[in-house]
Amino acid sequence: MDTNAPESTPQDGVKEFRLSAQQRRLLGEALALLIDTRSRALDVAVQVCRRRGSAVPDVHDFQLPAIIELQRRLEGTRERLDDMLPPKLSVFAANGTCDLQ
Repeated sequence: MDTNAPESTPQDGVKEFRLSAQQRRLLGEALALLIDTRSRALDVAVQVCRRRGSAVPDVHDFQLPAIIELQRRLEGTRERLDDMLPPKLSVFAANGTCDLQ
């Protein structure tokens, strides 16, 4: 008996589900709302950190790329990360830092 079964990945989980059109729409809406909420939280956290003079968080601290990837898999699209984030969060400097106003 093989006890070393391959680990499941998020991509595998999405493919396993058979979602109705309504379920797919609801999940898509939930992911969009989650992105919006996390983006706003990131914006607030960045403002607070800048006022205090401490290091600012980035999109990975709020799991935005992971949520966007789930949304892409659900929709079957491959849009760019910048196209998915709100305008304030889509402007990244060449050095990988985020300049939020």
